[in-house]
Amino acid sequence: MAIIGVSEYIDYPVLPVNSLIVVEVSETAVMHQPGSGGRAGWDKLNFVFTISAIKAPDAPAVLIGTEIYGSVPAKMSSYAQNRTRLWLEILLGRPLTVGDEVDTDELKGKRAAARTEVYTTKAGFAHHGVRDLIRAE
Repeated sequence: MAIIGVSEYIDYPVLPVNSLIVVEVSETAVMHQPGSGGRAGWDKLNFVFTISAIKAPDAPAVLIGTEIYGSVPAKMSSYAQNRTRLWLEILLGRPLTVGDEVDTDELKGKRAAARTEVYTTKAGFAHHGVRDLIRAE
């Protein structure tokens, strides 16, 4: 039997679009997205990040230590703009080439700078997420 308790609801602020933050990978999972309209489904790589810093002068400190989510297709290629490969290269700190494989467990604890996006849930709530990871300059 599972025991579920009631916790205090905290209405966290939503970071504006393009906020610069520093994140650490907490969890990863590959999830299948079913297709629609007769199209085949696809797999995506979901990330749970922890916000470790917010690079904005008036950033709400309450968000430090909270979770933020991001995802990319679970498919890498040598295409220059392949988001999945770019994210993994940033997190691992090394280039990936044709034939390379990455164990997603290797990503846990890796840190990167990120830009945020804002989206609206089906229930009408605004949330922030990771839009892009950014190479260190």
